[in-house]
Amino acid sequence: KEALAEACPGIRVISVRPFGALAYALTGGFQGWGLPAPLISALARFEGILPRALMQHMALRALFVLEKC
Repeated sequence: KEALAEACPGIRVISVRPFGALAYALTGGFQGWGLPAPLISALARFEGILPRALMQHMALRALFVLEKC
C-alpha cells in the first residue's frame, strides 16, 4: 500500500484478496498444459478455505480494489 501511495498519490487501496496458489500453478498458468478441470476445481475450492494469512504467502495472483481519491 505504501509503495502504491508513493507511486500514485491519487490512488488508494480498498482491499487486496490473494488467490491462485496451487490451482493456478498446476494449470500451467497461461500455458496450454495442466491437470484435468475437476482436479483444478477441487484445488481452487481447497484454496478458498485456507486462512487469508496463509494465502498471502502462497498466492501467485491477487485481486486489488482501488479507489481514485
